[in-house]
Amino acid sequence: SRRGVTRFATLAVVLATQACLGDLPQPKAKEHAVAVVVIDQSSSNPADNRCGEVITRAQGLLDARFRHLFVLAIGTGDADTGGEPVVLVQTTYDANPGAFEDPGAERRREQAWLAEINDDCAGRLTTGRKTSPIVPAIIRALDSVAARCREYELAGAVCVAKRVWVHSDGRDSSLVVAAHLAAKPGNRKKLPELPKVDTAGVQVSFCLGAHVVDKHDPADVRRVHEVWSKI
Repeated sequence: SRRGVTRFATLAVVLATQACLGDLPQPKAKEHAVAVVVIDQSSSNPADNRCGEVITRAQGLLDARFRHLFVLAIGTGDADTGGEPVVLVQTTYDANPGAFEDPGAERRREQAWLAEINDDCAGRLTTGRKTSPIVPAIIRALDSVAARCREYELAGAVCVAKRVWVHSDGRDSSLVVAAHLAAKPGNRKKLPELPKVDTAGVQVSFCLGAHVVDKHDPADVRRVHEVWSKI
């Protein structure tokens, strides 16, 4: 029996942003979607389009026609935040049951919601932070999904979609992860043990983005993939 055994699932590392959405289940009444987007704020590259990634995830959930959506976007912190992640966006969306009578009106509601997400994200995003504590942000994201789903379950609903997307170049600034990323092939030096992230029923995608893959040496990208697949 596996009852009582803690199972640690590895993070799925996706090397192109457009491949990060994945299939979403078909929603039914009282089936909610909970999604968290983790944004690495250490990058100041305009090509990262961090707020655009949040919009893309929210749009995908709208297209799946869930009755209720919860979307949270959090950014990695630095010394100014004590290393703690910060909230960039926190919002919900309830579909109109009578939307089929006036699909144009519902579409306008959706667009207004997406515009609000973009404004909130752009107003709070701080690019070029000096550190990149990605693991604490992922843990916060998973905790947020679990807490929100518990709240919905107490109200008689079910979280049918639990998603976390991580948009980063993968270069976590913690000493442990950094040591593994810097290790050369064939390294025999004993490295500290990598942290383990319990994804417990949440689908997690680590999205490097096509431009990140293009501008780094392929061996470097493979190393990032290898390290994060062990976390």
